[in-house]
Amino acid sequence: MAVLAPEPDAEREPRRRELRETLALGDEELARWDDVSRRLHIEFHRDGLISQFEGYEALEELDWAGYRKRYGDLYRLDFILEAEGQMMCSDSGYSRGTYTDPERTDWYVTAAAHNTLTFDGEPAELMEAGITTN
Repeated sequence: MAVLAPEPDAEREPRRRELRETLALGDEELARWDDVSRRLHIEFHRDGLISQFEGYEALEELDWAGYRKRYGDLYRLDFILEAEGQMMCSDSGYSRGTYTDPERTDWYVTAAAHNTLTFDGEPAELMEAGITTN
């Protein structure tokens, strides 16, 4: 008589029950995370590295040799770029704009400015509220 190995899910069920109880995970929250996991998208470069954002790999490379020649130490490249008038995506009070400068505030209120997850291109807080802009 052949003995069948238990299904992988059956092997995991005791641990799954234990975790659900410990973390107080209800059916509604599990359904929400199941939904999130199915819509999550992570952008990768062609070489397999995780991308900062979609399109990051297509950005023009900085002239590293030119910057090194002009400035030597590039430790604070953010200051160098700022001095050359290039737009930075920094905190609103950190660079040339003011807190009320629309160029700064329009960017600062987006999910992308804070490296947050988006779902179908929408910030998570909008999705949870049932609001979409697409």
